[in-house]
Amino acid sequence: MKIVLAGGSGQVGAILSRAFAAEGHEVVINLAGRSVNCRYNAGNRREMMESRVRSTVALGRAIEGAARPPRVGLPSSTATI
Repeated sequence: MKIVLAGGSGQVGAILSRAFAAEGHEVVINLAGRSVNCRYNAGNRREMMESRVRSTVALGRAIEGAARPPRVGLPSSTATI
């Protein structure tokens, strides 16, 4: 199965990616969103939120235009924000 794992470079995404790959799945990773590994000032918080919104919109548009869209979507984000 092909798996799109948006934001798969973080701690949870990396674990999921390894687990899916170990089961023989093809994992596609979209590095979505600004890192939360920073000081939480107003500018960084805004960038974190905006980057996640933009990447979600882009992913949604790609799915809408896909000849064979995914059957299942499982959105998630960090609780740090």
